[in-house]
Amino acid sequence: MPRLKFNQAPYYNTDQTANALDPDDIFNVYLEQTPDVGLSVRRRPGLRLFADLGDSPGDGLFYWEAASKIIAVSGGRAYSLNYDGTFVDITTATLASGTPVKFADGSKLDGTPFLYMANGKLVYSDGGGNTTYPTDPGTPTLATQVIYLNLRFLANERGTSRFLFTDTNPATGVLEPDYWSSSDNPLTCEAKGDSLLSMTAFLQEIYNWGNQSVEVWQDDGITPFVPIPQATSEAGLEAKYSVVQGDNALFALCVIDKVRCVIKLSGRTPQIISGPIENILASYSQVDDAIGQLVSVGGVHLYLLQFPSAGKTWAYDIKSNAWVPWGTWNLLTGTMGQFIGQHSCFVKTWNKHLIMSRLDGKIYEFDRNVHEDDGRPIKSYRRTIWEDHGAGNRKRATRLRIKIKTGATVTGAAFLRFADNGAEEWSPYIELPLYPEGKRDFVLDLTRMGQYVSRRYEVSITDDADLCLVWVDEDVEALRF
Repeated sequence: MPRLKFNQAPYYNTDQTANALDPDDIFNVYLEQTPDVGLSVRRRPGLRLFADLGDSPGDGLFYWEAASKIIAVSGGRAYSLNYDGTFVDITTATLASGTPVKFADGSKLDGTPFLYMANGKLVYSDGGGNTTYPTDPGTPTLATQVIYLNLRFLANERGTSRFLFTDTNPATGVLEPDYWSSSDNPLTCEAKGDSLLSMTAFLQEIYNWGNQSVEVWQDDGITPFVPIPQATSEAGLEAKYSVVQGDNALFALCVIDKVRCVIKLSGRTPQIISGPIENILASYSQVDDAIGQLVSVGGVHLYLLQFPSAGKTWAYDIKSNAWVPWGTWNLLTGTMGQFIGQHSCFVKTWNKHLIMSRLDGKIYEFDRNVHEDDGRPIKSYRRTIWEDHGAGNRKRATRLRIKIKTGATVTGAAFLRFADNGAEEWSPYIELPLYPEGKRDFVLDLTRMGQYVSRRYEVSITDDADLCLVWVDEDVEALRF
C-alpha cells in the first residue's frame, strides 16, 4: 500500500498543484521525528492560564535562576512571579511600554545576583529587589540591548554602532555592575559602520548584529573586548528582536545576498534554514518588528517567529527542520489569527514552560494536556499534497489504513475528508473512532473510498484530544481510463 505524504516536511515555495502545500494546509501542529516512520503529526500544546498582570500586553519574560525568580514586564512595570501564579510588583524605575525587553543576569564580585533589563530604558534589580535606574553619568540610558560576559555587563547606544561595558570604578577599586564611565568606553563596530541592532553573548563570545553584518568579539583580558579577526559574517539583521539562542546555535531573521532568510548560526557560519518559506517571507511588506522566542515542550524545541505587521506566526522545529504556521482562534471574528503567545521562558526549578500574551498581561503555561488557548479552540489539521501516485489515469481507492494515537481523553474525535481532481469542494467529514475496542494506539481501516485522478486528504481533530497521526496508507487500483 503506498504511504501518503503526511510524514514529510512541508514545502511552500511552489504552486500547490505541483505537489506543494499552502500554509493553510497544515496548522497548529508540529512534526515529531519517529524512528522508521518519518515525521508524525502532533498537535501543538495548549495554553493554560498561569498569571494575569492586567490589561497591558506583555513586553518580556525571564527566568532569573540565580535569584530563583520569574521576572515579567508588562506595561513598563516589572513583576516577580511565584510558583502558584501570584506576583509582586517590584517597579521603582519603570521601563518603556510596548517595546520588547532584553534581559541579562550576572552578579557582583561578592556573588550577589544582578539583573539588567533594557528596552530603550535601562534598569537593574540588585539581589532580587525593586528596579533601579543606574546613576553613573556614563550609563547608556537609551539602550535596547544588554548582555553579560566575564563579570561585565555590556549595552548598546541606540542608533549608533557603539556599545559600552561596566568596569572597575577608580573611586572604589572594585569592578562594579553599575559603573559605565570607563575611559575605554565606548567601543565601536567598524566592519560595516552600520547601527548596532542586537547583542548576544554566546559561547564566551559577543555577537554584534547590524543590518549589514554580524561582528564577533571576544574578551582579550586587556581592552577588554576586541573583534575577532576574520570572524565577521555577511548576514545583516532584519529584525533586532528575532535573535534567539537555542540548541547550541543562534537563530535570526536576516538578509544574505539581498535575500530575506532565517539563519542558524553555529560555529560563526550562517546556515539558511528558511528555504521552504522564503517566498512567503519575501511577500511580507514589513518584518523589522518580528519577534523570536524559543519554545520547548515535551522534548520538542521550536524557534517561534512572530510577524506582528503581517499577523502571522511560524514555528520552526529545530529537530525535524520543518516550518509550520501557528495561530489562535479569534472568538469574536470566528477567524484564525496570529498566535497569542509572545515572550517565553523555561523555568527549570518548576519544570514549567511559560509564555506571555501579546494582547494583555496574561501569562500562560504550555501544557500538552490542555487542548485550547485559555478558552479559545485550537484548530489543528494536516492535509496531503494532490496525490496521483505518479500516473494520470483514474484510480479506485479500495482501502485507507490509518495509524493514529491519542492521549488519555476519551471525548475527542478525529475527522477525515478529501477533495478530488483540483476541486475546492470537500467531501463530507468521516468521523474516525478514536478508541475501537478500548485501544489507544491502533490502526483504522476505511474501505470503498471512491475514484479519482488526483486527490488530497485532510485529517483534523476536535479541541479536546491530543492527536498523533503516525501514518496513512492508501491502497489504489489503477483503472484503464
